[in-house]
Amino acid sequence: PSEASKTGLAGLASNANELGANSDAFNAAGAMAKLLRHRDFLARWAVEREKSDVFSLALLRVSPHLPGEQGARAINAAWVKAVHFCNDMFNPHACAARYGQHSLIYFIPNETPQQICEQFKLLCSELERTLGVDAAVGIAMYPFLNYRKSDVLDNCSKALDYAMLLEKPKVGLVGEILVKYHPT
Repeated sequence: PSEASKTGLAGLASNANELGANSDAFNAAGAMAKLLRHRDFLARWAVEREKSDVFSLALLRVSPHLPGEQGARAINAAWVKAVHFCNDMFNPHACAARYGQHSLIYFIPNETPQQICEQFKLLCSELERTLGVDAAVGIAMYPFLNYRKSDVLDNCSKALDYAMLLEKPKVGLVGEILVKYHPT
């Protein structure tokens, strides 16, 4: 990560809070930050994964502490912060999209989970500290064992399920699941 990206999370707190209060501002921020629609993400991932010998997928799920409108504003602010995080922390070929009601998915080519795990731990901590949302991230990679590139999305979902069982910051790697549940 660049020097600017290392400090990027701290500088986004007030901006994300302002943008999160207004869904139109969130949509504008998402468009500026290259947040893809779900189907566009899947189409781009299908093409880009074939070009990459190494890549990671990360699935971020957030849950607000507050119900109703306040919780919805916190989630919108979390999306803004999380999308900026992707743009600031990773190479220019990385992309993000909404994935379900409370999740974002990231495709990060030429990065291994070990390279991105610490950044996602920082993001989870920052989202809770500044916006009051619980965050969990599941990360899967290619190559991994004998899995195909198209299997990485399913592995990422499994890693997220595992991450939600962890202590904060909740970041789970697909390789850790095998080590903890299938010891040699």
